[in-house]
Amino acid sequence: MKRILALLMGIMMLVSAFAGCSNTANTPSNTDTPAGDNTPANNNGGVTVDENGKRTITIYDSEWLGTNLYRCSGWYGSQDLIADTFFLMDPEDRNNVLPRICEGYEISEDGLTMKLIMSEGMKFYDGTDVTPEDVIASIQYGLDGSDWGYGYSNIESMEADGKDVTDVSNVFVGQDWEQTTTEDGLAHTQEKLPTELYLSGSRAVVVSAYSDWTDTGSADDTVTGFGQDYVAVDIYDVTDPTAPALVKSFGQDGYKIASRMIDGVLYLCSSYYPANPEKGDETTFAPRLYDGDAATVVPCGSIGLMPDGNSMTYAVAASYDIASGERLSSQSVLGGGDNVYMNKENLYLCASIYDDGAGKTYKDGSYTVTDYTSSVNTVVNRFAIADGKLTFAANGAVPGALNNQFSLDERDGYLRMATTEQTYSYSVYRDEKHDFENTKADEDGMQTRNDVYVLDASLKTVGSVTGLAEGEQVFSARFDGDYGYLCTYRQTDPVFAVDLTEPTNPKVVGELKLSGYSDYLHVWSDGLLFGLGMETQSVGANTTVDGMKLVMIDTSDPAKLHDLHTQAIDADYSEALNNHKAILVDSGKDIIAFPAENSYLVYGYSADDGFTLRKEISVSQWDGNNRGLYIGDYFYVVGSDQINVLDLNTLENVAQAIIPRG
Repeated sequence: MKRILALLMGIMMLVSAFAGCSNTANTPSNTDTPAGDNTPANNNGGVTVDENGKRTITIYDSEWLGTNLYRCSGWYGSQDLIADTFFLMDPEDRNNVLPRICEGYEISEDGLTMKLIMSEGMKFYDGTDVTPEDVIASIQYGLDGSDWGYGYSNIESMEADGKDVTDVSNVFVGQDWEQTTTEDGLAHTQEKLPTELYLSGSRAVVVSAYSDWTDTGSADDTVTGFGQDYVAVDIYDVTDPTAPALVKSFGQDGYKIASRMIDGVLYLCSSYYPANPEKGDETTFAPRLYDGDAATVVPCGSIGLMPDGNSMTYAVAASYDIASGERLSSQSVLGGGDNVYMNKENLYLCASIYDDGAGKTYKDGSYTVTDYTSSVNTVVNRFAIADGKLTFAANGAVPGALNNQFSLDERDGYLRMATTEQTYSYSVYRDEKHDFENTKADEDGMQTRNDVYVLDASLKTVGSVTGLAEGEQVFSARFDGDYGYLCTYRQTDPVFAVDLTEPTNPKVVGELKLSGYSDYLHVWSDGLLFGLGMETQSVGANTTVDGMKLVMIDTSDPAKLHDLHTQAIDADYSEALNNHKAILVDSGKDIIAFPAENSYLVYGYSADDGFTLRKEISVSQWDGNNRGLYIGDYFYVVGSDQINVLDLNTLENVAQAIIPRG
């Protein structure tokens, strides 16, 4: 009969999970309990002594999770006396492991099979031998009964070879990564992480992040190398949803800034920083485009230069026809990008450009002092769209930084932008004799103000409103027709209404002050603006956060803004506060839905009753990917472990599907 090492190791592995992750060891109490008391000393275990003086050590936790072979990162105190790991990291050489249950291992050339070589003389507490079959049984026990067993969920099979060796098949140590060797002879580790999903007719488009670490070798026992990010585009035929077929794969260098799907064309923008540029080798510093396994370097003559840019980061924009599986166009700009606004006619790619301007230099005692002023501008590149193809059209810049994509909007050929100017003044003190340097901020520190700019088709500024809410910054913005609304914050929540009817003469026409602030603004209906944010309380110079809040603002007369209803929520966090994709707002369906800590909340709104909680669904606050959407007559709430199906009209539960782990 196979012995389960979990009987020996399980409790200790459980305790080690908490010790290894929190650096707190659950060690037995050193204080004896009175004779005859068999109750543990505390909830973390303890020592008991019976009437005959026999001592019993109890180590346990409140919940049995089974073995924890994957997450355990260290062993503390008496744990080494009770249980062994397979290997132990050498404290004097972290690139080396010391034998424990196993004395060595071998990994196949394809990285899918690991052979563990058993140490001689390993014994259970009763003196019986530990066999390879026992190791297999222990791992399987952890897979079957432990919440932490997912770390070994990629094991396909395990075999015992004789008495000394255990084979673990189809497992790559560390993570579920592929390992390849390219023509340069360097080892690469790669992993795809889906970030976006689009449907267009019978085609599904999966946009994924793709990371690559290139190991250039070790020197002085230090691993050296460089990392590179990619964006992958995989197009699938889903005519038969049960058997999706890969049609075409594309990719481009960098991490994803944004993606859009319009009329069957995917527009993808990425930011690429050359991690290991080499002079004379354009493949190491210019961005690349990928068509299946083929890579094409963007020609240097096709790369635009951003005015006043001081960054080595490239912005790469490309368009892909989903039906034909063809790349339609590509553009690149040296200077980077971090925000995108797009409609059917134009794609605006924006980048924050930081500048540390040097002022006067003077002597202060033994120091040479140089004054600096740090500021930020936003550079905008406009790409015209025709038949799905991108063509560079114009370039411009405005002072300040954008909060997010909702700080941009185009109307009648004019681009409207809401920015926050940030000016930071400091001085650098340098002692030349002692080769010493120190930085001191000015007494005024960071200075902020907020602006609204209007740019024409050539991206020249034709109108502006500047100097709004000095000392504050834009937390959210939304443009609606001829008006723009921006919420700033320091201790109160001023909401400004800017009249943009005359692009060359914008002006502030209304202001509303509320407690707290709104991170997200959404036009609920004509004359109503919805806000999601946090409630705050101010006592003197101190400000405290007091939970989330919903607010509905009457904008029917922008000159007379006023709040109609406010709803407090007993929650301190929602992903929707910093990711608009986590919130669903639809006035036609009377839905304001978003996750809030351990719940997914669905509110409705009416002029008479204000906000009304229509549905609350229990979800995990750690998922970070709770989403709601409706299709036909059903509303779906999707989490990492389950999908709840509701009737769209009544929000009554219709069905629930459990998403299997692993």
